[in-house]
Amino acid sequence: MAQLFTKSDIRGIALLLPLVVVLTWVLVEVFSSKGNTPSEEALIEEVFAHADSTATALRLRPFDPNTVTYEELRAMNIDKYVARNIVKYRASGRTYAIPEDVAVVYGVSDSLYGLLKGHIRIAKEYRPKPKQVTTDTLRVNTFAPRKRDFKRIPFDPNTLDAEGFYSLGCFTARQAEAMVAYRERIGGFRSLLEFADCYLISDTLYTAMEEFITLSPLPEPVKVLVDINSADSAALVALPGIGPRSAVDILLYREKLGGYHSPEQLKDLAVVMEKNYNLFEKEIWCDSCKIRKIDINFVAPNELARHPYMTASRMRKILKQRQKRGGWSTIEEMISDDIFTTEEAARISPYLQFNPVVE
Repeated sequence: MAQLFTKSDIRGIALLLPLVVVLTWVLVEVFSSKGNTPSEEALIEEVFAHADSTATALRLRPFDPNTVTYEELRAMNIDKYVARNIVKYRASGRTYAIPEDVAVVYGVSDSLYGLLKGHIRIAKEYRPKPKQVTTDTLRVNTFAPRKRDFKRIPFDPNTLDAEGFYSLGCFTARQAEAMVAYRERIGGFRSLLEFADCYLISDTLYTAMEEFITLSPLPEPVKVLVDINSADSAALVALPGIGPRSAVDILLYREKLGGYHSPEQLKDLAVVMEKNYNLFEKEIWCDSCKIRKIDINFVAPNELARHPYMTASRMRKILKQRQKRGGWSTIEEMISDDIFTTEEAARISPYLQFNPVVE
């Protein structure tokens, strides 16, 4: 009976078979590991989507510049300085008779006015009136705001409540409540200039008040540090010196490491230069309790190979020594086995745990 395979064929199959098995195992490991970590494309999309969302658009709705409040203008995403100036325009008794009057307000550009114009509604009482011959000259000032005078008494705008502001004589009850709300929103007045910048304080009123103002010091705000082991892309981009590209690399490297044990590890990244790191180093910390540990005595080779601190030669030493001795109890034993130098051990030890091997 003729043989199906010659001796030469059998030797060829014997040589190729192990290679096919190894190649199959590698492909399975590669494709199975792809779902474990977020892709770089997904992280980039997330970061840049957040960066785009910070450019909020105007949310305009019909308003009368003669009665609209600062808060209502800010709710339409109008810049705070422009909103202040629109309201402050009325402080000296002036009114908006036509929509074009808004265009002359300091800070209202031609492009902004073009967006606002279609939403401006001037109430009938503020519109220009045809000249009439009448003896009732008081009709001219029917809608002029009632004049209120500052009582020229000492006060601290950081401690007054609404009743206190009203007692100064220059604010209505509604304005007094608005003064308290404005102060709370900005965290208190830190200087006389900041007080003068309030949209409810006209230049004339501030001049009358200035010598009677005493500002009590404000407590220093507590700085909340960013934990780089739990921060998302939005928190990272908010730090000085970190842009969307840097945030992506920080998140990817954190996933590969299993977490940061020291903020200094950010310097390993090419996108984090020394000058950038100096900008945000005092605003970050890392919770090392969140590090994902590697059980060195039982970890699978493919998982061990994914760690950035693991080289091919070091991995071969670990697997060979582990098979030979069964495992280790401390990092010092691995140094003694010439697997790590002292410096390398200090770098990787935060990521290792040594569960005992059952004999």
